[in-house]
Amino acid sequence: MLLLLLASLIWGTSFPIIGLSLKYFSPFYAQTLTTSSKTSIFINTSPVWTVLFLALFYKEKIKFNQLFSVFISIIGVFLVATNFNFNLIISLNLGDILNLICAIIWSLFVIETTKHIKNYDLIFFNQFLHLVSSILSLFFIPFENIKFNFEKIHLILYLSVFPTIISYFLYTKASKNKKPIVISITFLLEILVSVILSTILLNEKLEFFQIIGMILIFLAIVLVNF
Repeated sequence: MLLLLLASLIWGTSFPIIGLSLKYFSPFYAQTLTTSSKTSIFINTSPVWTVLFLALFYKEKIKFNQLFSVFISIIGVFLVATNFNFNLIISLNLGDILNLICAIIWSLFVIETTKHIKNYDLIFFNQFLHLVSSILSLFFIPFENIKFNFEKIHLILYLSVFPTIISYFLYTKASKNKKPIVISITFLLEILVSVILSTILLNEKLEFFQIIGMILIFLAIVLVNF
């Protein structure tokens, strides 16, 4: 559990750093096509998809505390992302759809990782994962106008080493002993870290309903681990 929490904490730091990096580097991200609030909502629907896939395709029984954790975590995510402002999520756009697809793919990745990671060496698994990801990423280059600022290379180095290499290693190691639904909800800890760092680094204001949402997410993380 400690490794999973540590991975979530490190991943949480990636969101404000990515926010800073987008000013200096060209992305091929859905985040450039929609608002950060809507991005947080759609990306973090992954616990819902995890439960749905486990029940429908993997025929696993879902405990009540797990279902309830998913319910209150989604409410928490909504409050943190929107501060109870429904106008922020009324209209869907291409960025929202891409974020939703990302959440679905991430859910499947979590499920398959927990089921098969025991069959592989962790170092080999992570190295091969990053190698394949890097190669496949090259196919998106023709669709992007390249922008690169060498003075801000430390942002890329941080994102490459900590949220990518180190966090993925911690995550895969923790996946050997945790269920997919537990992993999906525990990863919502990154939202709490991200919001706190954003208030410090990006001077974002933390509102009342966002605090309530953070409390609900924390309760969901605690509940799903019992």
